[in-house]
Amino acid sequence: FGYSTTRTAFVHGSPGPTAKIGVFKVDQVDGTLSLVQWVDTGGWNTRDCVLSPNDHALLTVDVLGHTLTSFVRDPESGKLEKK
Repeated sequence: FGYSTTRTAFVHGSPGPTAKIGVFKVDQVDGTLSLVQWVDTGGWNTRDCVLSPNDHALLTVDVLGHTLTSFVRDPESGKLEKK
């Protein structure tokens, strides 16, 4: 599985941009990616994410919000759940 952070643009009527984590499954044969899930980080400038040493959690850092958010990771699907 691959994980990527992104910051969305302002949308009319929204309070501002939001940051999301994209969860992608990597095809073991040809290396193509398929989207599994988008997860809102609760921040708006989440730049970094890292898997825990045991691969059971994903940690994200929002540099402007000064927050660290943890997600539990499902080892089978790669999906994340905010904790």
